Amino acid sequence: MTNEPRVVLTKFPRAERSRSARARCSHCRKPIEKGVFRVVVPGEIMATGYQHVACAVAERHELDVVLENSALSPDDEAALRAEWPTTKPRAPVPAPETVVEHDSELVAADDLVQRNDPRGELVVVMHELRTEARPGLLERARELSKQALVLWKKELDGPSMKVTALEDALPVVRWWPKRGASVDTLFASKLVRRVAVTGNAGAIDAVLKHPGFRQVIDLRIRELPKGFPSRPELATLRSLEVTGDLRLRDVHELLTATAPARLARLSLRGGLVKNADVALFRSVDGLPALRSLSLSPDTHFQPKGFIPALLVSPLVARLVELIGVQPNELSKVKLPNLRRP
Repeated sequence: MTNEPRVVLTKFPRAERSRSARARCSHCRKPIEKGVFRVVVPGEIMATGYQHVACAVAERHELDVVLENSALSPDDEAALRAEWPTTKPRAPVPAPETVVEHDSELVAADDLVQRNDPRGELVVVMHELRTEARPGLLERARELSKQALVLWKKELDGPSMKVTALEDALPVVRWWPKRGASVDTLFASKLVRRVAVTGNAGAIDAVLKHPGFRQVIDLRIRELPKGFPSRPELATLRSLEVTGDLRLRDVHELLTATAPARLARLSLRGGLVKNADVALFRSVDGLPALRSLSLSPDTHFQPKGFIPALLVSPLVARLVELIGVQPNELSKVKLPNLRRP
């Protein structure tokens, strides 16, 4: 028995069905017929090249094809395994770690309850409503919310910050830095868990570096600073919203990141500037806990082909909620986990 090395196609962007007969195999130099499987490989002249599956394996003297980074649908994967029996299916994505998000809120609320502060009772009532929506609790939550919003504004509103709303009993705080303002004031309360930063990359960096940022579960910013997706401070973040325009390459970096390991919701509300190949998005598979993705519904600000490429990615296949994609685009793909289009 010979121990031959194996090729792992995770080194390549993707495997796919040929969309035309124009491409030639970079190994055998023959045309790749429309509809047959091909492997995307680093090109000799252009950025990408293509090979027949058999040629990709033969060129490397290998037998096994592993589809960890493939953008193929489950049906196509099954067809490829039938055509090439040594092809291995992609490994199942592990379920995200179960995290108890609200314990720290209840601990912080205890002190308020001891002082008969309605904000503490509101946190407790909202926690109970997550498990049992009783009419009496709903009415009590509405009464307490009015009082709580007034108290939060009185305590936190200042030259560089303003409470804009309550969400799940907690204040949404808008922060914009002014000369002499300290980020310490932003985290004066342990119940500041939702922060909207209206400043530039420097302001975002200051907020991320503050020890109090570890309590933040929801961050709303205008731009993605350089290197943002790899910041270790994002490890506990649950929700991220970006309101400004983004470069496509930065979006790709975010959607392939693993540092925000608990990020469950992502909203990209601005336009997208094309500075990268949209085909890259067919294989994005980062953000392991992501289950909700919201995109701008205005397709005029999305590069052509971006949505079709993204919809066949492993990342989108895990989603249970997808917002901002036109129904005609959704009808072209199978997303078995999607509950809210």
